[in-house]
Amino acid sequence: MNIFTIDVPLCKDFGRILKKMNKKVTFLEDPLNQSHLFEDSSDLMKSLFILPLHISKDSWQQTSLFALAESHEIPILFIYKRALGMEPPQALPEKTFYETMAVPADSVEVRIKLKSLKNISMQLFSAKLKGQELEKIHQKSARSLRIAKGIQLSSLPLSINNEDIEIKGLFQPSSDLSGDLFYWAEVDDRIYGFIMIDIFGKASTQPL
Repeated sequence: MNIFTIDVPLCKDFGRILKKMNKKVTFLEDPLNQSHLFEDSSDLMKSLFILPLHISKDSWQQTSLFALAESHEIPILFIYKRALGMEPPQALPEKTFYETMAVPADSVEVRIKLKSLKNISMQLFSAKLKGQELEKIHQKSARSLRIAKGIQLSSLPLSINNEDIEIKGLFQPSSDLSGDLFYWAEVDDRIYGFIMIDIFGKASTQPL
């Protein structure tokens, strides 16, 4: 995991704790121009940002890193010093997940918090994979329905219009496929056969 933060006293102190735990910490001087250092998305939490909980609007480094976390979906660990009458933070992320932690903290607390973030990341990654798999299944089903619809339409009879009889049909399914079909044909001289098919059941599996 690559950990990124900024050069402010609170983050520097926390960075020392992380380095004692043999965690690699990179202090960003110009986050916008150093975005190539971290990877997009929260997949398996390849990157983590450390930020003060109370971000100063006057600090372009803090606001830039906050914005980058949102746009790249990189998780954030917000740190703060516990105090009486502490004001709520001005903003919290809406497009990425985060945790908060009071400092100073010992290495056990930090390990638990990092593990918690990792677990959340794994769950989100798993959910994303399931969503992608469901989308593939949906696309495959849609292709199968299009093919089946083409076969069904191609099986319909042509209109008959001669001096003896005029036969036309209207085929209008309520969805992609219909469970009701018809067919006709001239089986002999002036003799016509009609077939009506009504398939019992619901959904697309019956007409398929």
